[in-house]
Order: sequence, then structure tokens, then C-alpha cells
Amino acid sequence: MTYRVIGLCLATVIGLSPVAPGQAVLIPATSNRMTPTVHAVNQVLPSVVNISTDRQVIVQYKYQIGAVTYRSRPQADHRQSLGSGIIIDQQRGLVLTNDHVVKQAHRIIVTLADGTNHAATPIATSAASDLALLILDDFLPRAGVKDIRFAVPGDVLLGEVVIAAGNPFGLGHSVAEGIVSAVGRNKELNGVYYHDIVQTTISINPGNSGGPMSNADGDLIGMSTFTEEEAEGISFAIPVQQLEDVLGVWLIPSRFGMNSCGLVPGTRVVDGKSVAVVRKVLEATPAAAVGLQAGQVIDRFNGAPVRQAIDVSRRLWQLEEGDEVEVALGSGEVIKFAVEGIPDVSELSGKELGVKRLGLELQQMTERLAKVWGFLDYRGLVVSEVKPDSVLRRRDLKRGDIVRFIGEEPITDFVSLARAFQRVHYGDVVTLVVDRPGQNGPYGSGQRSFQRRFIEVPFFR
Repeated sequence: MTYRVIGLCLATVIGLSPVAPGQAVLIPATSNRMTPTVHAVNQVLPSVVNISTDRQVIVQYKYQIGAVTYRSRPQADHRQSLGSGIIIDQQRGLVLTNDHVVKQAHRIIVTLADGTNHAATPIATSAASDLALLILDDFLPRAGVKDIRFAVPGDVLLGEVVIAAGNPFGLGHSVAEGIVSAVGRNKELNGVYYHDIVQTTISINPGNSGGPMSNADGDLIGMSTFTEEEAEGISFAIPVQQLEDVLGVWLIPSRFGMNSCGLVPGTRVVDGKSVAVVRKVLEATPAAAVGLQAGQVIDRFNGAPVRQAIDVSRRLWQLEEGDEVEVALGSGEVIKFAVEGIPDVSELSGKELGVKRLGLELQQMTERLAKVWGFLDYRGLVVSEVKPDSVLRRRDLKRGDIVRFIGEEPITDFVSLARAFQRVHYGDVVTLVVDRPGQNGPYGSGQRSFQRRFIEVPFFR
């Protein structure tokens, strides 16, 4: 008779009889208790992590004495929060979670399925998609921890059983079952617009956010993210297609070092099956030089068969300068090239970078120009031309606007512009802070007012 071994942690979670510490439960594979849900849980739990964060916030308390309201001095306060995450690459310790789980955290601790704790560092975050990628410090591959298996994008059935695993209220590696109650929902929450998300009947509690939502085969269909307030049995998950699209942009060599490849993978569904494709080829990269084109089907990447974007991404991001790349296409053609180093930004002037990455011709603000235009502050870069292909042309950026910040980096000259670009990777969405000159100030002051604008800029060049 064939038996299935169920570990103590899992047995406790799914309600099997408790056993002595260190022992395992042996259950015949033919037992009625070995339902599809149990099989799916066995498949998913080794890919689930618990996340705890420490963040420092500035608080100010109000108190009243009689009719007078007083405010305390602003002071730092430490807040802790809980969440969940998904193992994306168990060889190097990459974890995907929600951005709101780790936002503003100055310390992140990740607990793996085997109970070990690791500090984690954010590699990429996106408030717009509410996703964050973490890398575990001092991580080594080990048994009992494995990559999540991705479902075919869009392969979600109304009414099918789904399983959420995570860390609700700090109760690590818990599972819950429900069904898919709707697909294609659009919701806005805390300034984030979620589109085409999956609705389920599972209760998503604090701490569940960032954990996997899987089907009865144990394949990832989405990420548990939030629940409908003041409602029972209505929760939402970011679909796997969006997770894979974001990871395809993030898991490229240039994010992890000064390495240029140029291939951004994607997934296409053909006859109900997923195939890996070239989603985009970045300009002036080795992939572009050898003629790789968007839309081409990828059968094998460096000798390994691939069926969707994540299979390529797990191999792609680790490449370094000089590494050989071999892409076997669905047409039978094999394309080869080598990863190249990215020139230090110091070799390009800030002026050249402004054109290359923003599509802007910029001019240094000088004391003379500031006086002519009526500005007290003569630091910053002035837009002299918005190129036709610039993404900022569609954001109403105009000649005469003054660039003050890129992300958190103050822009005072072309040197600071080049420094800011060192922190920006392909696929990042960065806030550009711009001052637009307005009307003249008070009569005789010689000053002009300005309107401050905050523009979200996606970097895809």
C-alpha cells in the first residue's frame, strides 16, 4: 500500500490528529482524507513565508485642557505589522509580496516553512501595482523550501475551489479554502487602482496579504491582497498574469548589477497552454544587436525547457557580464549572444542621460536666468525641449518647467541628475517633482510664483 507522509506542522494546520514532536503522520494515499485540497496544501506550503516588519513613523498627539487643544511635539514611534509572501526563487531566496506589507519598513524578517528566520532587503517595489520583491540575507537552498508553481494565466473558473495560505494575525502558515466568486473586478483602495482582480469567498485577515492564492492543483492563480470592508466572504487577489508581468520587468540582470542583456520575457496562452515569449527587447543591448524580436516564442533558455515567463526570469536575472545566452526559438532558430557590462553613468553626461532616459533637453538653471525669470532659487534643471517620443509629453510637461527631484534625489545640476539615474532601473516607476512658473509675485518683489507638480514616470528606456 502506498503511503503519504504529512509533516507535523501541516497536520496541525489542516486538522489531522496531533503526533509527538518530530514525528510525521503516515496516511495511505488511497485514504478519503487525501482530498485535492490536502494535496494542494502539500504543494503550496513550502513556498509560503511569513513576514514581520518594523517601521518608524512620526506621530503627534492631541490633548485638550478646557477649551484649548494642545499638540505634543512630533516624536518617533515604532509600529509592527504582519504579512505573507511567496518564494519565487528558492535557489537565491527571492520573495514576492504586497508593497503595502513592507512599505516604509526599516527592518523586515521573513520566516520560512522550515521555521528559520532571515532578514530581507527590498530589491524592487511598486506602489502602483502593490507588489514588492525581497531578497533574503545569508540564504542557502534547503529542503522543505521550494518555488511556487505558476498556473496558466487566465485559467480561473467561476466556482472552483481556491486555497489561501499565509500568516493571519501572526498564525504562521495557516490555510483557508473558498471558491472563486468573480473575475475581472476593478477596485480602488488607499490610492491604488487594482484592475482585473480575482474575487473569492475566502476571509483575508490581517497578515494574509502577500500570500499565495492557489487552485486545487496547487498552482498559483494570484496573490491574496485585501478584503471588502464591512463584508464577509469577499476578498480579492492580484491575478498571476500581473504578477508574472511585473516579475518579467524586475528579474533582469541590470537590476542586480551593471549587466546588460536586453530580453524581457512574457507569457502567451495558446490553445489553453502557456508559452514563453519575448515580450520586449530593450534598445542598445546585446539581445537587440543579434536581432531578437518581441513576440518570438522561446522553447528553451540556456538549454532548459521553458513554458512561461517565470521559467525564463528565474534563469535570466542571475546572468552577469560575459555569461553566454542561448535562446532556442519556436521557429527552430537558435540565437546566441553574451551579456555585456553597462557603462558607468559617469561616462555619460547628465545632459545625455536626460535625453536618453527622460526624452528631455535640459538646461542648467543659472543665477542670471533665475533673475530674468524672477526666481530666488537658481538651482535645478530647466526643460528646454520635450522630445516627441518622451513619455512626459503625455504628462503635460512643458518648456520652462524646472526639475527639482527624481524620486528622493534633489536635482540641482547635471551631476545630481546622473546620480539619481544610478538608482533607477528598467521598469521602475519614479516620482518626478517639477515646478512650473506661474504669475508674478507681489508688485515690486521681482519674484514669480510656481505650481509644484508630482509626475509618476515609468522608466522603460
